Amino acid sequence: MSTVGLGSTNPRRNVRVQDLNAPTRVYPHDKTKVRGLVQAEGLANRRVQVELFARDAALAGAATSGGELVGRQTLSPTAASQVLPVEFEFEPAAVGRLLLELRATAAMPRDREAGQQETVAGRAVGGDGFSEDLNPADNSRVVEMEVVEAQTRVLLLADGATRDYRFLRNQLRRDPHASVDVYLQSAPSGISQDADRILDGFPRSAEELEPYDCLVAFDPDWKQLDAVQVDALESWVAAEAGGLIVVAGPVHTAGWIQSAEHGKIRGLYPVEFQKRVTLLDDGVYGSQVPWPIQFSRDGQQSKYLWLAATEAESRAVWSEFPGVFGCYAVKGAKRGARVLGRYSDPDAGLSAERPVYWAEHFYGSGRVFYMGSGEVWRLRKLDVGYFEMLYTSLIRHVSQGRMLRDSTRGQLLLQRDRYTSGEEVVVRAQLQIASRQPLVAERVTAHVVGPRGASQSLALLADPVRAGNFVGQFPAGQTGSYRIELAVPESLDEYLVKRLQVVMPDLEFDQTRRNATLLAAVAERSGGTYYPSLSAVLSGNDQLPPAGALLPSRAERKTLRGTPDPGFTLWVRRLLLGVCCGALCLEWLLRRFIRLA
Repeated sequence: MSTVGLGSTNPRRNVRVQDLNAPTRVYPHDKTKVRGLVQAEGLANRRVQVELFARDAALAGAATSGGELVGRQTLSPTAASQVLPVEFEFEPAAVGRLLLELRATAAMPRDREAGQQETVAGRAVGGDGFSEDLNPADNSRVVEMEVVEAQTRVLLLADGATRDYRFLRNQLRRDPHASVDVYLQSAPSGISQDADRILDGFPRSAEELEPYDCLVAFDPDWKQLDAVQVDALESWVAAEAGGLIVVAGPVHTAGWIQSAEHGKIRGLYPVEFQKRVTLLDDGVYGSQVPWPIQFSRDGQQSKYLWLAATEAESRAVWSEFPGVFGCYAVKGAKRGARVLGRYSDPDAGLSAERPVYWAEHFYGSGRVFYMGSGEVWRLRKLDVGYFEMLYTSLIRHVSQGRMLRDSTRGQLLLQRDRYTSGEEVVVRAQLQIASRQPLVAERVTAHVVGPRGASQSLALLADPVRAGNFVGQFPAGQTGSYRIELAVPESLDEYLVKRLQVVMPDLEFDQTRRNATLLAAVAERSGGTYYPSLSAVLSGNDQLPPAGALLPSRAERKTLRGTPDPGFTLWVRRLLLGVCCGALCLEWLLRRFIRLA
């Protein structure tokens, strides 16, 4: 079998915005990182300009161009095909929905910038006649971000008013984006505290814990909590995405970790505690001199532990920190937990690894962050702002699961947040009524808002197996950003909202370059010849004969006996026709002569 190559063997020239990621929800004036991936093909030694724009989603559709320029970067691809990351820092000011659009444009080669650029049908072309961008339709991508005005609600728990406790309480009290309630276990009832609310006891139910986004516990005496309070705390973290920051200490930690009734509390921690061998073994490592916190690789890359804008600058700041004097001894981190920092005293610990000082893990849908001692206040000796920056970032980090929720009585679930045009989008809803019982109904109605603002109703039918669960689906048609809205039962203006992106598949565009190697291999294995062009097929060249010469002649000459002669048949038919005509004429003449007619 012979094969013929059609199309160009040159790599295509195209720049494409491959991906764009931004937080779903942010607070006003929060510095937010927006990251994207730009794929450049056939653009080596050229420059690619990338711009990020922001516009109000309520005033413009997803397909509308324009908006406020957030930032601009210039990329320089060095390979024939390369994926380049970009990152922009965005600080939204107003509350509302925003559309962020990332645009990429390929520039001319540097050696042709001074010259004039050729154009074909309004598109830039290179010297070899190929366009600078094969598919301009994929040069941008849009995502939606919601800026919400909400306070972070924090509960501080401690047995005694340690320095960290007091400094953090005062900091949150001054923060306009936070509210703080306190429960000081050793304080007498009615004591004055600089807080929004002073609790006389730990919350006893999920409803009492529900208002809080984050709980910060400084060496608490967990033994004062009964089984009901322990269950409420565990459920708040696991099911309600509550954020928990726990700080070990020398007073109470050694006592409650041995309690069999507080296994659920130990389960919340991302570390495994040592078993006490003797009564004198209090599990605390201490030193007469401070020892720096030894960051792990995960700790260095965790931005919520940064004390500066970049990782390098933050590392320099932490290198100036003298360190802490002690750390509670733990067996190690639990499986799945991330160790972010260790206490660097070489004399501490029973193993080769230093004791864990910072660690975190997911517990259900919530995050738990562990500190080995309450000595972060020592950062204030370098700068008061470092202490405030660290705790603000930590609280935001562990409570981000709460910020992503639309309601406490339901949630919308999608399999993923990006679909291809034509796919079916399956929507699941979990709903509760005001009494926190599952909603019992045959169906609920959601609304799907498309890229151009058109809305359509979506019926979600009740799941016969699980009460309060509803399922529905709709086809993803137009490309762009979709928004699904569902009213919360027994509420006036509370909605569940889920967003997704629909993109067009690039199956036809994924491989536009002629695969000469594959065509030649197919021809060789089948005993044929590969022709690189149509002219070679018709006329051949120095190495290849024309395709017609490769095809042997299949012409044959055969003699068929006993078959009628077409010429003789035609002659006989003409003769018979003449005889018939002559007989008719003779008859007519005879009738005339004998007067019969």
